[in-house]
Amino acid sequence: MRTGLDDDRRRPLDRDHPHYRQALYALAWQDRWSDEQHRDYWTALVAAWPRERGQRQLREAMGWAAHELRRYGLDDAAIADVLAVDVDTIRRRDLHGAGEMVWHEQIEQPAIRFARHGPQPPLPRVWTDGDELPAFSWVNLPLAALQRPREVVAIEVRLHRKLDELRETA
Repeated sequence: MRTGLDDDRRRPLDRDHPHYRQALYALAWQDRWSDEQHRDYWTALVAAWPRERGQRQLREAMGWAAHELRRYGLDDAAIADVLAVDVDTIRRRDLHGAGEMVWHEQIEQPAIRFARHGPQPPLPRVWTDGDELPAFSWVNLPLAALQRPREVVAIEVRLHRKLDELRETA
């Protein structure tokens, strides 16, 4: 399943997983659902879908923050200060590259697809190994259902505080 949220990796479900049949149902019907049916189904199921194991990666969230801060003219030292990381972390994790990837996949390409083909089906979406990864489109879940990790929220709070400060001084 792809939720459309930055750094949100979900595990593939095996046939013996308790939610496998629900995933098959979504796979068969997700393209026929109204926006309301889609929202209601995923609001109920997204919290139960297991996340990838291991340490949470924050590359996309931090990359987007670095991208936005760089647009306001901040250098890597200032960006690292806002993100509460070492300057070298920006290079090692290629946060600028990650920010460009988020821009491309979540803003630039959806706008091009919309202009050519109209609105795309909303995320979350289920797909099989034989299918292409679902393209980014709008995320059709209420904020309460997203269960965004506190680490991501902390990055966003630091980013928005700094952006507000930069806008006030501009």
